[in-house]
Amino acid sequence: MIRFLFLLIIAAIVLALAFFQFKSIPLGKKMTVAGGGLAAAAVGITLQSGFAWYLTILAIVAVSLAAAMVYMKFDEREELEKKREAEERKERRQAEVKKLAQKAEPQKIATTASTENKIDIEKAPPMEPERIAEPETISVRETVEERETVPASRTTMQPEKIQVRETIKVPDDEEMPKEPYGMQSIQPVGKER
Repeated sequence: MIRFLFLLIIAAIVLALAFFQFKSIPLGKKMTVAGGGLAAAAVGITLQSGFAWYLTILAIVAVSLAAAMVYMKFDEREELEKKREAEERKERRQAEVKKLAQKAEPQKIATTASTENKIDIEKAPPMEPERIAEPETISVRETVEERETVPASRTTMQPEKIQVRETIKVPDDEEMPKEPYGMQSIQPVGKER
């Protein structure tokens, strides 16, 4: 009985998390996953006391497999719906393009008919393609202008004087005091210098 109580507590927590936490996932998918897991757990608890352990595990796997199949059916249905909507949009676009082409076609026929009346194609001399002249070269005249003279006081500024500290002379090795002999000079046994 306590197992069922724990199962109900966990089921309430899992369903609440699935419902409120994962808002971007459709409700059917969320509840299929959460419900499938809880159903597998309930079957496992029910069969645990009366059957062998491997039969309980087999039942849990079977319920999980059934939940996975239901989830895949939801997913497959969504994919088919997306494909159908994409095909409908494609057909609408093609229909719109055909309508625009049909509207433009009568205008094109009218303009070609009026030009045929003015010029007899068979009697007209053959047209030669237009020759393109070589491109012009653009030249820019380079001139050097005199530079404006600016007084030196405006252009250069004197840097501030930097004070240099005196350095302390470091005595040579001979002038340095030797380390006193004491416990600091003793090294532990086994460590080499």
